[in-house]
Amino acid sequence: MNSKMRPKTAQAVLYFAVFCVLLGGCTNTAPVETPRHVILLTVDTLRRDHLGAYGNPDVYTPNLDAMARQSMQYRTAVSPMARTNPSFATLHTGLNPVEHGVKSLFRTLGQEQVTIAEIFQERGFKTVFFNANPMLKPGSGFSQGFDFYIEPTKRLTFPPEQQKQLLSAQDAKIGHRINQVLKQKNPKQGSWLQKINTGAYDRQKTEPQCKNAAEYVTDAAIRYMDKHTGAESVFLWLLYMDPHWPYEPPSPYSHFHVKNVKTDIRSYDMLPMPQIKFKNTMDEATLSYLESLYMSEVDYLDHHIGRLLRHMDAAGNLENSLILFTADHGESLGEHGIHFCHGDVVYNDNIKVPLWVYSERNAAPELLDQVVPMADARDILMDNYKSQGTLSDQLEGKESQPVYSTTGSTSPENPLTHIDGMQGRHH
Repeated sequence: MNSKMRPKTAQAVLYFAVFCVLLGGCTNTAPVETPRHVILLTVDTLRRDHLGAYGNPDVYTPNLDAMARQSMQYRTAVSPMARTNPSFATLHTGLNPVEHGVKSLFRTLGQEQVTIAEIFQERGFKTVFFNANPMLKPGSGFSQGFDFYIEPTKRLTFPPEQQKQLLSAQDAKIGHRINQVLKQKNPKQGSWLQKINTGAYDRQKTEPQCKNAAEYVTDAAIRYMDKHTGAESVFLWLLYMDPHWPYEPPSPYSHFHVKNVKTDIRSYDMLPMPQIKFKNTMDEATLSYLESLYMSEVDYLDHHIGRLLRHMDAAGNLENSLILFTADHGESLGEHGIHFCHGDVVYNDNIKVPLWVYSERNAAPELLDQVVPMADARDILMDNYKSQGTLSDQLEGKESQPVYSTTGSTSPENPLTHIDGMQGRHH
């Protein structure tokens, strides 16, 4: 959109564009055969500086890098907290943790909050959440606004016929219904952290050892889009989790960055998490090996996101989609003496995340120097959905939220956060 366009003309074009989307397309000089889809493409625990798009020459992320080059890319985006629930609550509501109330990892997002999914649901979009992170399971508040909640595991959590029955019912909250089924099947669901002590990592296996691995998320999304992105508008939230600890990329990705081959890393399997984080006694070769596995996880993730984008392109969906890509937070990989964790500090490795918006309908790609708090990401997505202009056009004259970031909960093992007798925080 021309930034010099008169306000009333611009407003008329905006109303016409929204009207067309809601009706499923209008006759124009450039007709659109299918409604526009909106995709929230997110990754758990992805450091900004571990993408080629942000200057890292050692990772292999050609798909994400190509997408970033064709996007409105922010050089610096900041998470409000290096914890999943608070960060994604901010992304979905446009509010900081002190405002939306999700101030720690285990807080629930309140039903009074209005999420991106609810906005698009009201506009007639079919809304679907592909979730690889158990912290955002039904009951966490993050299923609100979604018609379908899907855990893209290797095996379905419950039988397909029961899933179909649950997801087609319209008389109750979907998250509540699915949560009931999950509890009936396994009343005492174990924490995902137990995976750390479930045996040695086999770097020769070509099949992912994580049940919620990237290829399963992509497979589930492709299956859904093949069936449902014809005549209806779809809002999809895809949450990948592969860079998260423990780092277990399948072969051949597990070999890409390895400098010191370790076939037996018993310290990795046996140490409790607080000792791994703050009192790490691993030798340098093991530490280097684990960091290389983190990089390999990112490579593996990139491959399967690339599969998704190529499939969308071949099906004609990519050209009609708006995609916002970001992460909830980064990861400590030894900086400041903190290893393989996040949330207890506000160093850049924890809180700086990638952020870009992709759409073939936008003007020329841009690399924007603004420092963007996660609280602005929702407005950026919605503004891009409404307008064909550049991000700089849309943000002109708009006040940004203050850049806000804080630590998560403290623990005695963390020398930077714990102060006896106080709720200490290290900023």
